[in-house]
Order: sequence, then C-alpha cells, then structure tokens
Amino acid sequence: MIRYIFSIIAAFFITLSSWAQGGLPSRYNVSYLNMAAGMPNNFADDIFQDSYGFVWISTHGGGLVRYDGFNFMNFGLGAVGISLRSNSCRNVCEDPFKRLWIAFEEGPQVLDLKTMQPVVPPCENSQVEAQLNKVFKNLCTRIYCDAKGNIWMLSFNQLTRFGFNEKGEVSSVLSTSYPYNAPDLGICDVYRRGTVVLCNNGVVSEFSVKNNQLVAKNISSLFPPLEGRYGGGRLFIIMVRYGWVRIADCLIVQSRNSIALLPTIRSSTK
Repeated sequence: MIRYIFSIIAAFFITLSSWAQGGLPSRYNVSYLNMAAGMPNNFADDIFQDSYGFVWISTHGGGLVRYDGFNFMNFGLGAVGISLRSNSCRNVCEDPFKRLWIAFEEGPQVLDLKTMQPVVPPCENSQVEAQLNKVFKNLCTRIYCDAKGNIWMLSFNQLTRFGFNEKGEVSSVLSTSYPYNAPDLGICDVYRRGTVVLCNNGVVSEFSVKNNQLVAKNISSLFPPLEGRYGGGRLFIIMVRYGWVRIADCLIVQSRNSIALLPTIRSSTK
C-alpha cells in the first residue's frame, strides 16, 4: 500500500513540475532545514504557516519549532523561554482568533500568537468549560481548522469539534465515538462548508453538525472503483509562481489498486 502512495505522489509532483517549469526561472536557491541548520530534530511530521507568516514545524522528538526564514525557535518540553507540554508534536492549526492549536501525543495545547503564551481558550459558560477540560485530557493525534473556523480534534477513539462565538469564546464542544485502526488519519474540509471528510475501516465519511450533534454521512458510494478498501491521508502541494503561493490541500482516498484525490484550493500572495 505504501508503495502505491509513493508512486502516486511521485507522479503527481512530476506532473506539477512539468506544468510549472514553463513559467519559473531555470535556477533555484535551495536550502535544507535540518539539525545542521539549527533544527532540534530531523523528523518533521507537519509544516504550517500562520497568519503572521511564521512557519511552524511539528517534529517527533524535537517538539514544536518556529522558523522565521532565518532562525529557529524551539517550543519543546524544557526549552528555554516558552516550554510546551511535549516533544512529540503531530501538527498545528490556527483558529480565526490568532490562536495556535497544537496536537501533542499527550494531549492538545493552545498558544496565543499575540502574546506567545500558552492559554486555555475562554468558554461561553461553565458547562462548555467542563466539556473542554475533559476533552483536553485526551490523547491527540490530529487537529484541523475547517473553512468556517471550527477546530476539529482527533484522539484515538473520538472526534471532537470546537465551535466559537464572535468573541472567540468556545461556544460548543461536540464529540462522537470514532475508533480507527490506522496510525494517522487525514482530515479535510473538502467542500469548504464547515464539515470534514475522514476515511477509515472501508468507509469514507463526511461529518457535520445536526441538532447539536456530530453526524456522519457515508459517501463511500462516490468511489466505486476503490472496492470498499479505503485509507486516508493529506497531501499538500505548494507551487511558487512569480511571487504567488498556491496550496492544493488534498485528501487522498486510497485502496489497494486505486487512488482518488479530493482537492480544495486556496491561494495567497507572499
């Protein structure tokens, strides 16, 4: 299965490279971000750029790292300055209120990007606060911000969605059981409507909120060639063209012999 993943990714990048080379300069300045350059660890699980332009690198063993284009700042456990809860960071995302949500294997944590201090997001009422505190004690494998600004969190047996009011307070914490047998799962707001698509155990599901509950819709029938055997992952393709950065955020739906891409596109200038 891994062989097919690498094959499709290689083919995809070759296609993109052929498309892009016609408009890009023939020479590139390439630099490597590794331990020799100042990284605390060479095992990077995820890369994310926040709204201020900083790049956050999630490492396994080296904690969370911020890169400003010149220097690294380490936020790992025991780091000088700001020390976060773990050195095993899976990924990060940013909510609409300048807060960085961090998926550590030991549990989630939130960093205020304006003050650069760890915070517990304020809640609309005591009931929501109790729900938030309970969920924050769970292990965390993936965290994601959808197109509407809601935060989704995957733990080993549960999917949770955090909603916010206009003040940035957590207004709802909705959870549903979601056991899975993969080391990691892709999660993506494919349709850009505040829902997420997940692939697991032979089922492709879209999760949404109905009657204040998380509800799963089976959309596996959209992929008949995959013969009921699905795995999920996320692929980020970054193409730089005359100062424009175009990021294609795709959910990979894969079986033994077939792969489908569910793309969402967003663009920004840098």
